[in-house]
Amino acid sequence: MFRDELIVRKATGEPITDPHLLVTTGHQYERLLPDWVEPEVGTDLKVIHEDEVLLIIDKPAPIPMHEGGRFCKNTLMWLMNQAWPELDVRYAHRLDAETSGALVCVKGRDYRSAVQLSFEQGDVFKSYLARIQGWPDWDKLLIENDVPAEGRVWGKPLQAATEVKLLERCPDETALVEARPLTGRTHQIRVHLWQEGFPIVGDRLCPARQKAGGGGNCRNGGRALGVTLVENRISPSRHWQASQLRS
Repeated sequence: MFRDELIVRKATGEPITDPHLLVTTGHQYERLLPDWVEPEVGTDLKVIHEDEVLLIIDKPAPIPMHEGGRFCKNTLMWLMNQAWPELDVRYAHRLDAETSGALVCVKGRDYRSAVQLSFEQGDVFKSYLARIQGWPDWDKLLIENDVPAEGRVWGKPLQAATEVKLLERCPDETALVEARPLTGRTHQIRVHLWQEGFPIVGDRLCPARQKAGGGGNCRNGGRALGVTLVENRISPSRHWQASQLRS
């Protein structure tokens, strides 16, 4: 065991005890994390649609898409591999850890690239349901502000556009809106709503400048409401929608 709590093994599995040994092909590393407990996540995977190519699931929240940081097994990718080990399922796009809703996954390798290309080329339309702080004075809004790359305040500005439709003004000075991203920037919807002065309730990345309405208690203010695949060689024009509310 090294001081950084790594165990190095040969390809045969035999531990290496010489700390001066150079790393070569086939060496394996094991990181020891005593008493490591991953944060709890949502694990209720609901199937919205399934055919020979696609698996559309209602992603729970909170749960990250893949491993990283504090998460190793408590990830959506790990759960899908456990639920459908024989299907080789991979997601065609991503949802933030705090966002629930419709997620398109692809079975096997044959159509994976084609479906992902459909997202990249704009052949897929996605809409999101969000609870925002404040009451907008508009019914529909097109937001075309630049957003930082990777959704970070220090990132290079990138062009982005989001259509927002007001659905309901709630008694606690919050509102329900449907947002449709016309571009695919990281954290685009939450950043755009925050820029307009209507941050998503409970959002930790773009919090409210000041508390409004029943604000910081809601852990999940964003939900992927629906996804539409425009007609292409993979699938005819189809629409799948998650229920608006999760129990």
